[in-house]
Amino acid sequence: MVTPPPCQHSNDESNRQLPPMPPPRHGSPPTASFTAPLAPATTAAASSASMEESRRRAQARTRQQRYREKQHRYEEELKASVETIRCEIHHAQLQLQSIEEQHGSVSHCAAQLPLAAPGFMTPDFLQVARNLVHCFRSGFETTTHGPWLPLAAESSSTAAASGRSQAGQEQIRFVQQRVHLDVLHGDLRGQNTFLEQWRRYTTFFGSLALHARGFELLVQVEDLAVCRVQLTLSVEVAARTFQHVLPRMLLPESSALAARLLGKQLHVPMTLTLEFDEHGRVCRYEPLVNFVAALQPLLGSYEGVAAALQGAHISAYGQLGQDVAHRGETRRDARLDLAFVLSPTAGGCG
Repeated sequence: MVTPPPCQHSNDESNRQLPPMPPPRHGSPPTASFTAPLAPATTAAASSASMEESRRRAQARTRQQRYREKQHRYEEELKASVETIRCEIHHAQLQLQSIEEQHGSVSHCAAQLPLAAPGFMTPDFLQVARNLVHCFRSGFETTTHGPWLPLAAESSSTAAASGRSQAGQEQIRFVQQRVHLDVLHGDLRGQNTFLEQWRRYTTFFGSLALHARGFELLVQVEDLAVCRVQLTLSVEVAARTFQHVLPRMLLPESSALAARLLGKQLHVPMTLTLEFDEHGRVCRYEPLVNFVAALQPLLGSYEGVAAALQGAHISAYGQLGQDVAHRGETRRDARLDLAFVLSPTAGGCG
């Protein structure tokens, strides 16, 4: 009897079915699951959305680039316009300078209005005020002392030899025509005292420039008009300023304050009140200058301002000079008093 090999099975055993798997016990790990691959339609939709996003970003970059280019062109055009305007201004200034050199007598003082006869015409008082400020915008151009009026008939060469420039001659003629012969200037009178104060302001400082900030007609009746002019008087402090205006700065104990002022620009607030007669002539000239407000930014304290203004040769009416500074002491401007510049209210002075 032959025994079959052990590796071989009969047909009945190979066809026998395996028993079913028992259900998973509670707590046993889940059977791994597999996700089916995306359908072709889903992949196409995602690709389309990505392309749309890329297209929008490209459009945004294009718009930004166009905006930057447009902004750059605008800036370049603006710069070109500014440069053109600057060139035109420079050209106009050169033309004005040429005209002033050729016709100094006309350009230095503004065109004067004709004198008005009573009942014939009403003078333009504001225009007279503007002409006055324009005429003395750089001070009084003379190297001589008065009297300057009455103005004697003389040639240009004689006037130059006497130290009066053509512009100075025009200023004198302007005062002769538009300022009353007996003009009241503080407690002083006359055309020559008016010009003398302008000479002192011009020579006692290193430079002078008068800047108008506003003109206002306060009163106008039949034979009287009053104008108020707001100005800034810009002057440079020079060594002669200490000698003629601020003598205390010459003392050794004031050397530190003097060093802070020498060579500096003072921007002095100035209110000018002009009273006119019926002919449009200035019959009262009242300047109010505020040196306190001009000195305080440079000296940093009102104590320093008080020290600088102690014994200053400045009158209550803004007149300069030792001969006029202490006239009428009882009527001195409160803004020149030590009690004022040290008071708490001094800071609000404009």
